[in-house]
Amino acid sequence: MKPEQRIEIAKVLLSHLIEFLSQFKSPACRNNIKDDSDWLKVNLGPFADKVDYSELKELNITGLAVLGSLSPEQKVNLLLDSTTGALENVSVVTEVFSSILQSPEQMDKFFEYFVQATNEANITTINNTAVRDTMLNLTLTALAPRFATFETSDFELWFQVNLFVLLASLQPASLSVIPLNISCDSFTAIIKGLDKVLAILPEEGLVSCRHDLVQELPSGCMVPIDIGSLEGKSPTEVAELTLNSGALNDTNQIETVFQFLENGDAFQNVDEFLTAVTNSSELPAISIAVRDIVMNLTFNIISTHFPTFDTADWEAWFKEKLVLVLPSFTAKMLTRTISNIGCTNYRVV
Repeated sequence: MKPEQRIEIAKVLLSHLIEFLSQFKSPACRNNIKDDSDWLKVNLGPFADKVDYSELKELNITGLAVLGSLSPEQKVNLLLDSTTGALENVSVVTEVFSSILQSPEQMDKFFEYFVQATNEANITTINNTAVRDTMLNLTLTALAPRFATFETSDFELWFQVNLFVLLASLQPASLSVIPLNISCDSFTAIIKGLDKVLAILPEEGLVSCRHDLVQELPSGCMVPIDIGSLEGKSPTEVAELTLNSGALNDTNQIETVFQFLENGDAFQNVDEFLTAVTNSSELPAISIAVRDIVMNLTFNIISTHFPTFDTADWEAWFKEKLVLVLPSFTAKMLTRTISNIGCTNYRVV
Protein backbone atom coordinates (compact mmCIF):
# COMPACT_ATOMS: atom_id res chain seq x y z
CA MET A 1 0.00 0.00 0.00
CA LYS A 2 1.28 3.46 -0.89
CA PRO A 3 2.23 5.74 2.04
CA GLU A 4 -0.40 8.30 1.09
CA GLN A 5 -3.07 5.58 1.10
CA ARG A 6 -2.04 4.51 4.60
CA ILE A 7 -2.34 8.11 5.81
CA GLU A 8 -5.77 8.54 4.20
CA ILE A 9 -7.05 5.29 5.72
CA ALA A 10 -5.63 6.27 9.12
CA LYS A 11 -7.56 9.57 8.94
CA VAL A 12 -10.82 7.76 8.18
CA LEU A 13 -10.31 5.29 11.04
CA LEU A 14 -9.39 8.08 13.44
CA SER A 15 -12.38 10.20 12.46
CA HIS A 16 -14.68 7.25 13.06
CA LEU A 17 -13.15 6.45 16.45
CA ILE A 18 -13.43 10.07 17.60
CA GLU A 19 -17.08 10.27 16.51
CA PHE A 20 -18.02 7.07 18.31
CA LEU A 21 -15.44 7.25 21.09
CA SER A 22 -17.85 6.60 23.95
CA GLN A 23 -19.00 3.39 22.26
CA PHE A 24 -15.46 2.18 21.53
CA LYS A 25 -14.41 2.98 25.10
CA SER A 26 -17.39 1.17 26.63
CA PRO A 27 -16.85 -2.12 28.53
CA ALA A 28 -18.54 -4.06 25.74
CA CYS A 29 -16.01 -2.81 23.19
CA ARG A 30 -13.06 -3.19 25.55
CA ASN A 31 -13.57 -6.90 26.16
CA ASN A 32 -10.15 -8.62 26.44
CA ILE A 33 -8.39 -5.28 26.01
CA LYS A 34 -5.99 -4.75 28.90
CA ASP A 35 -4.85 -1.16 28.38
CA ASP A 36 -4.65 1.80 25.99
CA SER A 37 -1.82 0.19 24.06
CA ASP A 38 -3.95 -2.86 23.33
CA TRP A 39 -6.92 -0.62 22.51
CA LEU A 40 -4.85 1.30 19.96
CA LYS A 41 -3.57 -1.89 18.32
CA VAL A 42 -7.06 -3.35 18.08
CA ASN A 43 -8.72 -0.22 16.72
CA LEU A 44 -6.02 1.36 14.55
CA GLY A 45 -3.75 -1.61 13.96
CA PRO A 46 -0.81 -0.86 11.65
CA PHE A 47 -2.21 2.61 10.93
CA ALA A 48 -1.59 3.94 14.46
CA ASP A 49 1.78 5.40 13.51
CA LYS A 50 0.22 7.37 10.62
CA VAL A 51 -1.90 9.51 12.92
CA ASP A 52 -0.68 12.88 14.22
CA TYR A 53 0.21 12.80 17.89
CA SER A 54 -2.17 15.69 18.56
CA GLU A 55 -5.01 13.61 17.09
CA LEU A 56 -4.16 10.64 19.28
CA LYS A 57 -4.77 12.87 22.29
CA GLU A 58 -8.38 13.29 21.09
CA LEU A 59 -8.84 9.60 21.82
CA ASN A 60 -8.05 10.29 25.50
CA ILE A 61 -4.87 8.26 25.21
CA THR A 62 -1.66 9.29 26.92
CA GLY A 63 1.46 9.02 24.79
CA LEU A 64 3.50 7.17 27.41
CA ALA A 65 0.81 4.51 27.77
CA VAL A 66 1.11 3.63 24.07
CA LEU A 67 4.81 4.46 23.63
CA GLY A 68 5.58 1.15 21.92
CA SER A 69 3.02 1.89 19.21
CA LEU A 70 4.23 5.41 18.41
CA SER A 71 6.37 6.33 15.41
CA PRO A 72 9.61 8.33 15.88
CA GLU A 73 7.78 11.47 14.73
CA GLN A 74 4.98 10.90 17.25
CA LYS A 75 7.58 10.43 20.00
CA VAL A 76 9.20 13.76 19.11
CA ASN A 77 5.80 15.45 19.35
CA LEU A 78 5.18 13.74 22.68
CA LEU A 79 8.47 15.12 24.04
CA LEU A 80 7.83 18.64 22.79
CA ASP A 81 4.17 18.71 23.86
CA SER A 82 4.07 21.36 26.58
CA THR A 83 1.01 19.73 28.19
CA THR A 84 3.01 16.59 29.04
CA GLY A 85 5.87 18.48 30.70
CA ALA A 86 8.22 15.87 29.25
CA LEU A 87 11.14 18.27 28.86
CA GLU A 88 11.03 18.90 32.60
CA ASN A 89 10.83 15.22 33.56
CA VAL A 90 13.93 12.99 33.47
CA SER A 91 11.88 9.79 33.89
CA VAL A 92 9.68 10.56 30.88
CA VAL A 93 12.66 11.49 28.71
CA THR A 94 14.49 8.33 29.75
CA GLU A 95 11.49 6.20 28.84
CA VAL A 96 11.04 7.85 25.44
CA PHE A 97 14.74 7.74 24.54
CA SER A 98 15.11 4.13 25.68
CA SER A 99 12.34 3.22 23.24
CA ILE A 100 14.15 4.63 20.20
CA LEU A 101 17.86 4.16 20.89
CA GLN A 102 17.87 0.38 20.50
CA SER A 103 17.34 0.69 16.75
CA PRO A 104 19.73 2.81 14.63
CA GLU A 105 16.97 3.28 12.07
CA GLN A 106 14.47 4.49 14.69
CA MET A 107 17.15 6.67 16.26
CA ASP A 108 18.07 8.34 12.97
CA LYS A 109 14.42 8.96 12.10
CA PHE A 110 13.73 10.35 15.56
CA PHE A 111 16.55 12.88 15.32
CA GLU A 112 15.53 13.86 11.79
CA TYR A 113 12.12 14.89 13.14
CA PHE A 114 13.62 16.24 16.38
CA VAL A 115 15.87 18.68 14.50
CA GLN A 116 12.99 19.79 12.28
CA ALA A 117 10.65 20.30 15.24
CA THR A 118 13.16 22.17 17.43
CA ASN A 119 14.07 24.44 14.51
CA GLU A 120 10.41 25.23 13.87
CA ALA A 121 9.91 25.96 17.57
CA ASN A 122 13.09 28.09 17.62
CA ILE A 123 14.59 25.94 20.38
CA THR A 124 18.36 26.44 20.60
CA THR A 125 18.94 24.37 23.74
CA ILE A 126 17.00 22.16 26.15
CA ASN A 127 16.77 24.40 29.20
CA ASN A 128 16.37 21.76 31.90
CA THR A 129 19.97 20.70 32.56
CA ALA A 130 19.14 17.30 34.06
CA VAL A 131 16.85 16.44 31.13
CA ARG A 132 19.43 17.65 28.60
CA ASP A 133 22.19 15.66 30.33
CA THR A 134 20.05 12.54 30.18
CA MET A 135 19.16 12.98 26.52
CA LEU A 136 22.77 13.55 25.48
CA ASN A 137 24.29 10.77 27.60
CA LEU A 138 21.78 8.17 26.42
CA THR A 139 22.32 9.22 22.80
CA LEU A 140 26.13 9.14 23.00
CA THR A 141 26.00 5.71 24.63
CA ALA A 142 23.81 4.46 21.77
CA LEU A 143 26.07 6.08 19.17
CA ALA A 144 29.32 4.74 20.66
CA PRO A 145 29.33 1.42 18.73
CA ARG A 146 28.63 3.31 15.48
CA PHE A 147 31.41 5.91 15.78
CA ALA A 148 34.05 3.49 14.50
CA THR A 149 32.28 3.30 11.13
CA PHE A 150 31.36 7.00 10.89
CA GLU A 151 32.50 9.07 7.92
CA THR A 152 33.25 12.78 8.33
CA SER A 153 29.75 13.56 7.04
CA ASP A 154 28.27 11.46 9.87
CA PHE A 155 30.21 13.40 12.51
CA GLU A 156 29.05 16.63 10.85
CA LEU A 157 25.41 15.48 10.94
CA TRP A 158 25.45 14.41 14.58
CA PHE A 159 27.66 17.08 16.15
CA GLN A 160 26.62 20.07 14.05
CA VAL A 161 22.94 19.26 13.51
CA ASN A 162 21.33 16.39 15.43
CA LEU A 163 22.87 17.05 18.86
CA PHE A 164 22.94 20.85 18.62
CA VAL A 165 20.33 21.55 21.33
CA LEU A 166 21.94 18.97 23.64
CA LEU A 167 25.68 19.66 23.27
CA ALA A 168 25.76 22.22 26.08
CA SER A 169 25.74 19.18 28.39
CA LEU A 170 28.88 17.66 26.88
CA GLN A 171 31.59 16.98 29.48
CA PRO A 172 35.23 15.87 28.97
CA ALA A 173 34.37 12.40 30.31
CA SER A 174 31.78 12.03 27.54
CA LEU A 175 34.55 12.19 24.92
CA SER A 176 35.78 8.72 25.85
CA VAL A 177 33.21 7.19 23.48
CA ILE A 178 34.81 8.92 20.47
CA PRO A 179 37.62 6.85 18.87
CA LEU A 180 40.99 8.63 18.77
CA ASN A 181 41.89 7.19 15.37
CA ILE A 182 39.31 9.21 13.43
CA SER A 183 40.48 11.53 10.65
CA CYS A 184 41.49 15.16 10.96
CA ASP A 185 38.34 16.17 9.08
CA SER A 186 36.20 14.20 11.53
CA PHE A 187 37.85 15.84 14.54
CA THR A 188 37.31 19.21 12.88
CA ALA A 189 33.64 18.39 12.24
CA ILE A 190 33.13 17.69 15.94
CA ILE A 191 34.98 20.84 17.03
CA LYS A 192 32.92 22.98 14.64
CA GLY A 193 29.77 21.54 16.24
CA LEU A 194 31.04 22.56 19.67
CA ASP A 195 31.92 26.02 18.33
CA LYS A 196 28.35 26.52 17.08
CA VAL A 197 27.01 25.89 20.58
CA LEU A 198 29.77 27.88 22.31
CA ALA A 199 28.78 30.90 20.22
CA ILE A 200 25.47 31.06 22.12
CA LEU A 201 26.20 29.10 25.32
CA PRO A 202 29.81 29.36 26.55
CA GLU A 203 29.50 26.41 28.98
CA GLU A 204 32.69 25.66 30.91
CA GLY A 205 32.43 21.92 30.30
CA LEU A 206 32.09 22.48 26.57
CA VAL A 207 35.15 24.75 26.54
CA SER A 208 37.12 21.98 28.26
CA CYS A 209 35.86 19.44 25.72
CA ARG A 210 37.05 21.63 22.85
CA HIS A 211 40.47 22.02 24.46
CA ASP A 212 40.76 18.24 24.98
CA LEU A 213 39.75 17.49 21.38
CA VAL A 214 42.32 19.97 20.06
CA GLN A 215 45.00 18.12 22.04
CA GLU A 216 44.01 14.88 20.28
CA LEU A 217 44.21 16.28 16.73
CA PRO A 218 46.42 14.21 14.41
CA SER A 219 49.79 15.67 13.49
CA GLY A 220 49.43 18.38 10.85
CA CYS A 221 45.71 18.80 11.48
CA MET A 222 44.67 22.46 11.59
CA VAL A 223 42.56 23.77 14.45
CA PRO A 224 39.37 25.49 13.27
CA ILE A 225 38.97 29.05 14.54
CA ASP A 226 36.11 30.22 16.74
CA ILE A 227 35.58 33.38 18.75
CA GLY A 228 36.38 31.53 21.97
CA SER A 229 39.79 30.45 20.68
CA LEU A 230 40.65 34.08 19.84
CA GLU A 231 39.77 35.63 23.19
CA GLY A 232 42.73 37.31 24.88
CA LYS A 233 44.95 37.07 21.80
CA SER A 234 46.69 39.98 20.09
CA PRO A 235 46.10 40.65 16.36
CA THR A 236 49.59 39.22 15.69
CA GLU A 237 48.69 36.01 17.52
CA VAL A 238 45.39 35.88 15.64
CA ALA A 239 47.34 36.22 12.39
CA GLU A 240 49.53 33.26 13.34
CA LEU A 241 46.46 31.21 14.23
CA THR A 242 44.84 32.21 10.92
CA LEU A 243 47.88 31.04 8.95
CA ASN A 244 47.89 27.70 10.78
CA SER A 245 44.17 26.98 10.85
CA GLY A 246 43.14 26.84 7.22
CA ALA A 247 41.11 30.04 7.70
CA LEU A 248 42.55 31.53 4.49
CA ASN A 249 40.52 28.92 2.63
CA ASP A 250 37.41 29.02 4.83
CA THR A 251 34.96 31.92 4.50
CA ASN A 252 33.22 31.18 7.81
CA GLN A 253 36.49 31.17 9.74
CA ILE A 254 37.81 34.37 8.18
CA GLU A 255 34.53 36.13 9.00
CA THR A 256 35.00 35.00 12.60
CA VAL A 257 38.53 36.43 12.56
CA PHE A 258 37.28 39.83 11.37
CA GLN A 259 34.39 39.76 13.81
CA PHE A 260 37.08 39.57 16.51
CA LEU A 261 39.33 42.22 14.91
CA GLU A 262 36.44 44.69 14.64
CA ASN A 263 36.16 44.80 18.43
CA GLY A 264 37.99 47.78 19.93
CA ASP A 265 40.29 49.76 17.61
CA ALA A 266 39.46 47.99 14.34
CA PHE A 267 41.94 50.03 12.28
CA GLN A 268 44.86 49.29 14.60
CA ASN A 269 43.85 45.62 14.88
CA VAL A 270 43.61 45.09 11.11
CA ASP A 271 46.88 47.00 10.61
CA GLU A 272 48.71 44.69 13.03
CA PHE A 273 46.95 41.59 11.69
CA LEU A 274 47.78 42.18 8.01
CA THR A 275 51.33 43.23 8.85
CA ALA A 276 51.85 39.86 10.52
CA VAL A 277 50.10 37.89 7.75
CA THR A 278 52.21 39.46 4.99
CA ASN A 279 55.45 39.58 6.99
CA SER A 280 57.04 36.53 5.39
CA SER A 281 59.34 35.82 2.47
CA GLU A 282 56.49 34.09 0.66
CA LEU A 283 52.85 35.14 0.69
CA PRO A 284 50.43 32.48 1.97
CA ALA A 285 47.88 30.86 -0.32
CA ILE A 286 44.39 32.31 -0.07
CA SER A 287 41.16 31.34 -1.80
CA ILE A 288 39.43 33.90 -4.02
CA ALA A 289 36.28 33.87 -1.86
CA VAL A 290 38.28 34.53 1.31
CA ARG A 291 40.41 37.16 -0.44
CA ASP A 292 37.25 39.01 -1.51
CA ILE A 293 35.94 39.00 2.07
CA VAL A 294 39.24 40.22 3.55
CA MET A 295 39.56 43.00 0.96
CA ASN A 296 35.98 44.19 1.47
CA LEU A 297 36.09 44.12 5.27
CA THR A 298 39.53 45.73 5.38
CA PHE A 299 38.54 48.47 2.95
CA ASN A 300 35.46 49.29 5.03
CA ILE A 301 37.72 49.76 8.05
CA ILE A 302 40.66 51.65 6.54
CA SER A 303 38.86 53.85 4.01
CA THR A 304 37.48 56.11 6.73
CA HIS A 305 41.11 56.91 7.64
CA PHE A 306 42.21 57.87 4.08
CA PRO A 307 41.83 61.63 4.73
CA THR A 308 44.55 61.38 7.41
CA PHE A 309 46.97 59.26 5.34
CA ASP A 310 50.35 60.68 4.34
CA THR A 311 52.53 59.19 1.61
CA ALA A 312 54.17 56.78 4.07
CA ASP A 313 50.75 55.40 4.97
CA TRP A 314 49.74 54.92 1.33
CA GLU A 315 53.07 53.16 0.72
CA ALA A 316 52.67 50.90 3.73
CA TRP A 317 49.11 49.85 2.89
CA PHE A 318 49.20 49.55 -0.90
CA LYS A 319 52.70 48.12 -1.27
CA GLU A 320 52.86 45.91 1.81
CA LYS A 321 49.82 45.26 4.00
CA LEU A 322 47.22 44.85 1.22
CA VAL A 323 49.42 43.00 -1.25
CA LEU A 324 47.85 39.62 -0.45
CA VAL A 325 44.31 40.80 -1.17
CA LEU A 326 44.75 43.57 -3.78
CA PRO A 327 43.63 41.26 -6.63
CA SER A 328 40.15 41.67 -5.07
CA PHE A 329 40.36 45.48 -5.15
CA THR A 330 37.39 46.78 -7.18
CA ALA A 331 36.80 49.77 -9.43
CA LYS A 332 34.32 51.11 -6.87
CA MET A 333 37.00 50.95 -4.18
CA LEU A 334 39.50 52.63 -6.49
CA THR A 335 37.09 55.46 -7.25
CA ARG A 336 36.60 56.15 -3.56
CA THR A 337 40.33 55.83 -2.83
CA ILE A 338 41.63 58.33 -5.37
CA SER A 339 38.81 60.83 -5.10
CA ASN A 340 40.72 63.22 -2.84
CA ILE A 341 44.43 62.45 -3.18
CA GLY A 342 47.25 64.23 -4.96
CA CYS A 343 49.41 62.93 -7.79
CA THR A 344 52.13 61.47 -5.54
CA ASN A 345 49.75 59.29 -3.54
CA TYR A 346 47.76 58.53 -6.69
CA ARG A 347 50.92 57.00 -8.19
CA VAL A 348 51.49 54.95 -5.02
CA VAL A 349 48.01 53.47 -5.36
